Amino acid sequence: MCELAPQHLSTVAVAAAMGVGESSVKRWVDMGVLSATKTPGGHRRISVGDLYRFLVSTGKTLADPSAVGLSNELGASISTYRAACRDALALGDPRALESAIHIMRLSGMTGTSVTEDVLYPAFGDVRSSCSHPSEECRILHRALLLIQHAMPAALFPGNRTPPNGCLRVVYADIGYEVDAAPTFFAEASLWDVAEGLQLGVGVPRLVIEGALEPFRADTLWLSASGPRGRSDLEADWSSIATRAAALNVKVYAFGNLAERLTSGGQVLVTSFSDFRARTLSAL
Repeated sequence: MCELAPQHLSTVAVAAAMGVGESSVKRWVDMGVLSATKTPGGHRRISVGDLYRFLVSTGKTLADPSAVGLSNELGASISTYRAACRDALALGDPRALESAIHIMRLSGMTGTSVTEDVLYPAFGDVRSSCSHPSEECRILHRALLLIQHAMPAALFPGNRTPPNGCLRVVYADIGYEVDAAPTFFAEASLWDVAEGLQLGVGVPRLVIEGALEPFRADTLWLSASGPRGRSDLEADWSSIATRAAALNVKVYAFGNLAERLTSGGQVLVTSFSDFRARTLSAL
């Protein structure tokens, strides 16, 4: 639904979409500020992802999205975007997922909105079809990998420089692995203001505790969701929280399993926008 055509754009198409002369696009490519490849005949070709990153990093916009095949999707409803991402995750189509994210960002949606209003619910739609153990579990693990790989490529502009004195956040999930997508969405919600260390899903307690001091973390995102927890989840949670407190690291907890494990000194957040607002207010 959100597939872009063609996959690689000519300088003519990019110029038409941006409302500038083709010479400007060629100059940006030759300067290295807009990434491109060249055909055997020497023609510059620009991927949708590289165009997106160029627009985000420079603040430029598309004057005519239809020139790059976006006319039917820009400004679409949240439900349309959600359905496109749900289908991409269910089918295991990485390009369709990244294209859908690019389109949402080019439409003006913030990274937090993309993750909170579209991607997380879309993953939930796929998740709802799984009754463990089943074939759907394989689909969910694949969807989680798609999300993990798509987030940096689609949401984080290249060559960004985090602000001086920025947050230093460690992200980890210790719950049920197929419900661990939020740890990647949490990182996306702070990509522009924080330096992050993404530990991912199913992280052993000692790995999380051992990462806090060397990374000089001041914040820990710790999530745990699922129909059940590991048998040692409560003990692990308590140990991690104790270590974080000793290092003066603020713990933000998320997930249905985290709700019963969160104690004094930890902050339970209910959404990615809530996480962003609370961490920024603590600066």
